[in-house]
Formats: sequence, C-alpha cells, structure tokens
Amino acid sequence: MNGRLPSCDGAGRFISGRRKLWRVRRRSRALASSLVLAVACGGSAAVDRVPEGPWGGEHVALLVGPAGATVDLDCAHGEITVPLRLEPDGRFSLPGYYVRDVGPTHDPEDRRPATYFGSSDGASLTLSFTLDDGESDGPFTAFPGAPPVVQLCR
Repeated sequence: MNGRLPSCDGAGRFISGRRKLWRVRRRSRALASSLVLAVACGGSAAVDRVPEGPWGGEHVALLVGPAGATVDLDCAHGEITVPLRLEPDGRFSLPGYYVRDVGPTHDPEDRRPATYFGSSDGASLTLSFTLDDGESDGPFTAFPGAPPVVQLCR
C-alpha cells in the first residue's frame, strides 16, 4: 500500500485518489456557491409559514397545523382559523376566535371574533390578539416544542 487508506464511494465501490479529489472539489464548489447565494439573499432562508407542531411559553400554548392553530391562554382559548402564513418580514395578522373560560356566560363556547397578530422567525413566535370590541392582550412569546405554562380554568 502507498500509506493511504482506500476510500469508498457510498455504493460500496472503491474510488481512486484522483476521483476522490475531483468529488471533494465538486462538493466544495457547490457548497461555496450555496454560501455565496445565501449571503447575497440576506444570509438566511426565509420562513414563509410558522412551523407546524406544539409551541409553548409563559401563559401561551399553540398547536400549529396545516389549516391553522389552537391557542390556549390563561383562562381562555381560541383558534386561528387559517394557515399561519408569514409576510416576507415575518409578521402575520390572522383571523380566528377567542373564548373566555371564566366569568358569567350563557354559552361556554361563546366564540368572539379575534385577530391574532405578531411575528415569527421559525425559532420563536410572538403573539397578541384584538377582539372586535377593542379588548386585546399580549404579547406572548412561544418556542417550538417548549413546555407551555398556562393556567387552565375550564
């Protein structure tokens, strides 16, 4: 042997030193091209939707799905009734409803129209809401997969 270890091409075939060097150079060029493109486009991949799955934080829990999200807040719950698509700057303003889980009410599912708004970069989400009568709350901050800390009253 010439002191070099033989290399494998991933399919179980041995490859020569020249062929291996060519593959390494080709991969390096592709990686360099990708990095140049990423820097030219702002340095990071844009997020156009809030990633699906559970999100949690202080006083907020969300379960994001393809058609919207359920929202649990301290003594209240609601739903965002459309997919959580983001504007190019990461902000959103989406329709849904809000239900207070305490106090006098004739209907425990007294759904009040709400607008949920905030922003997300895919690693965190800031959420607030406003009701038709002007009542509002937030911001709440949630993280994907984080445990929620919510007081449930129902």
